[in-house]
Amino acid sequence: MLKRTSLLSLVVLAVTACPIARGDIGWPAVSGDGSGQECADALRLARKMFNSNLPRLYAPPIGAEELTSTLVLRLRSLNVYAKQELEEDPAAMEQFPQKENTGTIYWQRTAQDGVRIAVLHSFTGWRGDGYSLYILRAGVSKEEFAAKIGDPSPPNQYSLALSGGRPPLIFQIGSSRKMWFIDVGDENTALGPWRVYRASWEDIDPICTLQFRPKAPKDVLSLLPPPVASFAKLIDETIGPGLDEGTLQSTARLRINVQHVWANVAQRPWAVSEADVYNSREEVDAGLKKWSLGLHAHRQAYREIVAAYPIALHSLGTYYENAFSLSKDEARSLAEYVLDIALRANYVFSSHAQYFRYDNINNNPWKSHH
Repeated sequence: MLKRTSLLSLVVLAVTACPIARGDIGWPAVSGDGSGQECADALRLARKMFNSNLPRLYAPPIGAEELTSTLVLRLRSLNVYAKQELEEDPAAMEQFPQKENTGTIYWQRTAQDGVRIAVLHSFTGWRGDGYSLYILRAGVSKEEFAAKIGDPSPPNQYSLALSGGRPPLIFQIGSSRKMWFIDVGDENTALGPWRVYRASWEDIDPICTLQFRPKAPKDVLSLLPPPVASFAKLIDETIGPGLDEGTLQSTARLRINVQHVWANVAQRPWAVSEADVYNSREEVDAGLKKWSLGLHAHRQAYREIVAAYPIALHSLGTYYENAFSLSKDEARSLAEYVLDIALRANYVFSSHAQYFRYDNINNNPWKSHH
């Protein structure tokens, strides 16, 4: 087992660590026409989410009460082990079951400018829930839509605007009651863009897009300093290909989670926390040590990981100094904590401890100002 004094270990700082002041980060960035109320509100919400310690930007939003628009449909919680139910504003939206009770339809009560929004929440079992947003002509009834949804749509009656594994955020503007919505992307894309739309029959293109990271390169590891990216690739190779894992695809899901962690390491280090991990550092050290005893290639990979860790740590600290205007000591403390979490996020070793033991723990030394 690797000891805490080894090259592959570090000291996790206490929650009482000194606050770290953040510099001018410059994200999110807006492209398209950002002059309207919809994009102004979306940008305000995006900044709130980006600067929060929420691990995912598609989480239930915070700060919506500060907007000039009213949030009328949103995800209730981000608990992946519970049904991903939506929460509607009953003054603006109502809900009713789809035919044969295979899903729930959220229906805009009052059409505006000849159109209304309807969202289908489908229960798809192990694959996760699905969400589809439709733009309908005002004359389409609830009964007609519920009966024919999924069939080829009648011309000029309703059209599918969005579909995916994350529900859109739907807003209403004041007394006009005009609807607009945000496509928050999918769970497979780390720090993916938000796209803002108006509820319109004529134009279903986004009016603006909010980026939370550079558009290129697409690989999140390329957002990191090269020594950190190299370290990330080394530990990824220890996970294995994840072949023949059936429908649950546990290795693929683990890798998706790790991509989100690394994206936060690069762009939002204050959002990295123990909620991203399953094992303690001692369990990961022991698991890697045991894995290294199996094959010669494993022993070689283990030695490379041990050697690469302090180099990655130093590089990450320097990056935080420059990117976030931190002092050397602040950057080092943050890098030590964040790299430890990023390492542990790659593994799920057998443990007899409580599964959710880290859910309410956050020892990140960054003190966000929001």
